[in-house]
Amino acid sequence: MAIATLTRNEASESIRKSMNRASQAMESRNYDYACQILQELLHREPGFNEARFQLRQAQLSRIGFSVSWFRRISAWLMTAVSVYVKGPAQLRRGNHARALEMAEKAMNADPTLLSTLMFLRRAAKEAELPAIAVNAMEIAVRFNPKSVPAHQALATDYQETGDAQKAVSVLQKVCEMQPGNPNAVNELKRATALAAMEGGRWEQADTYKDLMKDKDKAEELEQQDRLQVRDPNVRKQLIEKNRAALMEKPDNPGLLKKLASLLHQNHDYQEAIEAYGKIMELTGVYDPGIDTQISDIIRAQYNDKIEQARENGESPEQIENLTQQRDESLLQRLEKRVENFPNELNFRLELGYLYWQLGRVDDALQQFQQTQRSPHLARKARIPMGKCFRQKELYDLAIEQFEMAIKEKDRISSNEYKEALYESGLAYEKKGDADKAFRMFKELYSMDVQFRDISERIKRYYQT
Repeated sequence: MAIATLTRNEASESIRKSMNRASQAMESRNYDYACQILQELLHREPGFNEARFQLRQAQLSRIGFSVSWFRRISAWLMTAVSVYVKGPAQLRRGNHARALEMAEKAMNADPTLLSTLMFLRRAAKEAELPAIAVNAMEIAVRFNPKSVPAHQALATDYQETGDAQKAVSVLQKVCEMQPGNPNAVNELKRATALAAMEGGRWEQADTYKDLMKDKDKAEELEQQDRLQVRDPNVRKQLIEKNRAALMEKPDNPGLLKKLASLLHQNHDYQEAIEAYGKIMELTGVYDPGIDTQISDIIRAQYNDKIEQARENGESPEQIENLTQQRDESLLQRLEKRVENFPNELNFRLELGYLYWQLGRVDDALQQFQQTQRSPHLARKARIPMGKCFRQKELYDLAIEQFEMAIKEKDRISSNEYKEALYESGLAYEKKGDADKAFRMFKELYSMDVQFRDISERIKRYYQT
């Protein structure tokens, strides 16, 4: 189970007092005592990131921020079993808090040891604590500057946390260490494209320093544009302004991106699709983010056609034909996205939803099952997986998924929780267990009397 984060404002008074004692110990350079306090605190609140960051400072301060090969060898011998055997076993059981404790204990032996930092990263990512994973890899790169795996992992984590500009800097170092590695070059190109979109300076996105120049000004201009495009007249003026700029700089992806966004808002769908497509041609990289934008435009384009057809009184057959064209077009794009990025589980989740909508239950179930490698996405897939099992009349498997969602009440939205209760009730009905179905429906009714047909269902139960 993923670990919920806790801020200092949310922390109890006893936790804040423990943090103060740890800070005092740090100030007096009693690093061992500080580590002890912080580890005890994290045992109680494993999602308290502030304590974990301070623990890292205490561990590094204790060794004077220095590297010792003797200490590393000794630490490796002491921690190998935890890092390679016991810790991963805890992760397989879903005991992320325990795995993190084992990683922190291993860090006490030597917080610069790459194997320990890699395990800490893995545990943090599975616990959905991305900031801790990034911090672990920043330390790994700092104290293992020639490690290509550490740099690649840090670049990946930067991109996953939305910091493509930092990823560019790290990947440049990878290319310097491995100049003949085509995969490293391709990753750098992709990260540069993403960073350029973030920074708004595509035309000079050759180096990290270029991307960082005038960043504040670019963000200010971008914010101005976002405010102005709400006015349709101003939006049209901006479209013409960007078209004119592209006449002078036709190969400027930054201008193309801005134009595509404006065209999308103006319902100039086909031209927006062409502009986004041109970006990928210029960068030479298949960008799933841009492909998602194109899919959104296609969906909006068909939805407009369907709405217009309804207003014009078109036949149900014609409307259904447009709906099928929309779904087939989106399906082709999404299947290609999954094919190009098979390890991007969020794409598989999206594809599973679409398969379910199209009635392809087995295909949907296969995609939802793939998402189980990610705790966060696994939670999102529980209810649709349960629906797939119920459709296949595998009621026990369906109920298992719904009840797992119900148990995670604090980690899902209120609507998801209500849907899990409702779907579980339906599954119990199909299974022939009216008492358990009624129990689910009653709890839902006590929360929301207007949810779907719950009022009618409760009424029927009381009448029988």
